[in-house]
Amino acid sequence: MTVVTTIGYGNIAPTTAGGRLFFIFFALLGIPLAAFFLAGLGEKLQIPVQALKDRVCFPKHKKLEKWFKSATIILTGFLLLLLVPSAVFSAVEGWAYGDSIYYSIVTLTTVGFGDYVIGQEDKSYRIPYKLVFAVWIVFGLAWVAVLIGEGSSYYKDQSEKVEQRVNRSLSRIQDITSRNKDVENTVIGDDGSTAKS
Repeated sequence: MTVVTTIGYGNIAPTTAGGRLFFIFFALLGIPLAAFFLAGLGEKLQIPVQALKDRVCFPKHKKLEKWFKSATIILTGFLLLLLVPSAVFSAVEGWAYGDSIYYSIVTLTTVGFGDYVIGQEDKSYRIPYKLVFAVWIVFGLAWVAVLIGEGSSYYKDQSEKVEQRVNRSLSRIQDITSRNKDVENTVIGDDGSTAKS
């Protein structure tokens, strides 16, 4: 899991030539496949996000509605994929809750320092615990992809608004410049008549 998600905690590594060769091929095939899978899962997670976006909550308050929807999306992800799993890690691993949050963020951002790694002690529930952990990683990484997509979409919308404002301002400047040229090219005669020069 740490190879294809590129988390790489640094607590395990291949030590033999055969293991390293296997890793090379596994990584070259597994990382792109995992990326495609996570992208597809991210698209599926986008469905409820889009449903929330399409729903009208505050029809008379567009800015409040946009803020409320963004906050709901972000807080739901934080609750389900950061706060709750961190509480589980804290309880099972015996870590402080802050350390568990740190671990969750290090994992979901694929930094993977390796200073905290789950399931190191040999306990009877180790395998099911690691399986649930693997599912958490998959959904967590997909959710991070959704958040990045939402952020990218917001940035694109803001960029388009700025571009429209700049274009309107440039158009006004061109109109003013054009009118000034017309005035500059106008000659006023002795009798008060005007003519283009």
